[in-house]
Amino acid sequence: MISFLLPIYNYNVVCLVKDLTTQAKELNIPYEVLAYDDCSTIKKIQKENEEIAKIENVQYVLLNENHGRSKIRNLLARESKGEWLLFLDCDSKVNNKFIYNYLQTSKEYDCDVICGGTEYQERKEIRKEYLLHWTNGKEREYHRKQFTTNNFFIKKEVFNMLQFNENLSQYGHEDTLFGIELKENKYKIAYIDNPVTHLGLKNTDKFINDTILACENLKSLYNNNLYRDKIKDLSLVKAYKSLEKYHLRKLYLLCFSIIKPICIKQLHSSKPILTLLDLLKLYYFTKKTN
Repeated sequence: MISFLLPIYNYNVVCLVKDLTTQAKELNIPYEVLAYDDCSTIKKIQKENEEIAKIENVQYVLLNENHGRSKIRNLLARESKGEWLLFLDCDSKVNNKFIYNYLQTSKEYDCDVICGGTEYQERKEIRKEYLLHWTNGKEREYHRKQFTTNNFFIKKEVFNMLQFNENLSQYGHEDTLFGIELKENKYKIAYIDNPVTHLGLKNTDKFINDTILACENLKSLYNNNLYRDKIKDLSLVKAYKSLEKYHLRKLYLLCFSIIKPICIKQLHSSKPILTLLDLLKLYYFTKKTN
């Protein structure tokens, strides 16, 4: 049995749920869909999503409080019945052979986790205010072999051994830590070409704000001796350690604080430079690190 697990926040999932259930029925497999709304603020969308509660094998739940990215995924897994769990972000669009591709891989290969990847729409379809998120996704997520929470297939027994770290309550890096711990525990991970299309792009202000929150999350991991060694090979951590090694931390903070307005303005342009986003990340990570 497969459990499709969808954490929802301010997004209409009717099409996604219909696509999943249609494919599952065509393949004649036992399945369930758990779609939990993490206390969305847009009531209109909550109302629209009530349609999925009428679909067979779908459970639509409205949570009374916001759990956050880690806690809601753990809750979904805990209340699921399937031997395999398929986690999807609510702003995803699946391809026509999405479930079939995962099932075939699980049969053909001895693996514990399967990651399908992410793709993005064509640039001509993206408005300027969403170009930073789109550019970052196309250049750094598109079909890259890395673990992300938005599209992965995992044995329930494996997920139960790890789960997401609920101390990371705000946005960012819960997937980074989970992926690292999968490898540390020597679970077998397969990366296949089975992407979802990421539809819910954030405008540049929101994307930058979430990037800063993610830096704070990573900072909290770095400042915790239980996790510092786990994340030592991340590029942002390596860059910070280089500043420390050469006693450049204070100088970097001073210099970047001067040029930060220029960098942020450039990131709002039609051709955002991701190196400037990296410098911004390093600034906030360095600023927040003890």
